[in-house]
Amino acid sequence: MKAFFNQFANFLFPIRNLLLFVFLTAFCVFFYLMVFTNIELQNTYLMPCFLILLWGLLLFVLCHSFHGDEQSNNSGKGWFSRLKIKLLSLFIWIYSVVFIALIFISIHFTLKVTFL
Repeated sequence: MKAFFNQFANFLFPIRNLLLFVFLTAFCVFFYLMVFTNIELQNTYLMPCFLILLWGLLLFVLCHSFHGDEQSNNSGKGWFSRLKIKLLSLFIWIYSVVFIALIFISIHFTLKVTFL
């Protein structure tokens, strides 16, 4: 699971600035729509803006969380280093499960909103 996210993050890493720009633009538009526009414009543009904000943030965080090379095999080190590596891999596995849950929740929310 970690290897898949690592490959996907390495694939997305060259466009990380675009993801950040999309997120910040969607956030500014979302704030403007919430504060300064009337209800008709909010009904039309607020939900697509929120979905762009959600997916831009999710992909940006995924890109920066899992980017990098796989850890090398550190079998020659002491027991404390092996324990730290096992704990780190456990936390990364939990983080991966949380990201899978967030992706499924985002997909469910997107499908529910778009196909009402």
